[in-house]
Amino acid sequence: MKTEGIQFCKMSGAGNDFLVIDNREGLIPEKEKGDFAKSVCRRRLSVGADGILLVEPSQVATFRMRYFNADGTEGEMCGNGARCITRFAYLKGIAGEEMTVESMSGILEAHVSGKQATITLNPVTEKELNKEIMVNDRRICVDYIEEGTPGLPHSVIFKDDLTMEEDIEEIGRRIRYDKAFPRGTNVNFCRVVGKNTIMNRTYERGVERETLACGTGSGAAACAVFLHGMCGPEVEVRTKGGTLKITIEDDTLQKIYLTGEARMVYEGILKEV
Repeated sequence: MKTEGIQFCKMSGAGNDFLVIDNREGLIPEKEKGDFAKSVCRRRLSVGADGILLVEPSQVATFRMRYFNADGTEGEMCGNGARCITRFAYLKGIAGEEMTVESMSGILEAHVSGKQATITLNPVTEKELNKEIMVNDRRICVDYIEEGTPGLPHSVIFKDDLTMEEDIEEIGRRIRYDKAFPRGTNVNFCRVVGKNTIMNRTYERGVERETLACGTGSGAAACAVFLHGMCGPEVEVRTKGGTLKITIEDDTLQKIYLTGEARMVYEGILKEV
């Protein structure tokens, strides 16, 4: 595949960084998308990113979002990525301030206001609270939440101390691959720090490490604390990369909004990746 000359935008949403590309003309062929993502997402060897976002044509929405992780796998959905791609679409004249976005796990509604972008997260389609699994001979209680169809899998663990880096990486990795989750799972470590305020750290499936933030993970953590009665329907989520806002519109978890800043850091043209 010839990559030289492909234009891209580097965008950041709460510390999640992406290459965003207008692929409506098919610049990146279908069979090459995974390998392309693996190549350009290599940090220090290429542009470097958590993943790539492709704007593609849609028959049912303003446009279709394709998201590929840094390991080349295609993700069902990415909350912070969706916020970035909607602001990209607005700035590039692809969409107005209000738009709909087709994703693998459903159609999202989105709104752009200045540097802020709000999207509807996919509704919760499966939940299992207080699920017990064994990790390193330790019994760990997790809340399992899936968003959308096919469901984006998230596990939420409540911890009093979120400063233990080895716990995030080691426990996160083991739970991500635990046999209890056949498709794997993203792993969120959550702490309630105030009225309607939580801290959240996420080990992301596909990136295979902790990222500075995770939009869908923030949504899953907010739903978990809401279901346990620890917070109300509007939750401020503090991540290592910034603050996000989750709004839960109803008790059935069918209408959930994610709001935060989506920054266009720079634009570039690929040469040798």
